[in-house]
Amino acid sequence: MTDRPHTFTVSSSDDRRLASALMADASVFGAELVGGRVAIRTADYGAFTRSLPRIAREIRVTVFEVAPTDDSLESVFSYLVRR
Repeated sequence: MTDRPHTFTVSSSDDRRLASALMADASVFGAELVGGRVAIRTADYGAFTRSLPRIAREIRVTVFEVAPTDDSLESVFSYLVRR
């Protein structure tokens, strides 16, 4: 289900700069520094996964890890029930 909001945690060489640059991307609607990582909220899964490497390369930030935080069956069910 790529048409629902998703949250990713991203670890990089410069989390603040990456978060700032990602906020300028149309696929991202939120970024927050949490526990040494960046929590990114996106409404367009595909666009975000294509934009992240391009943006990181443009601003010369190394991405160490990208992990979805809400891909459990429970989170999908919750989203569908709220619709």
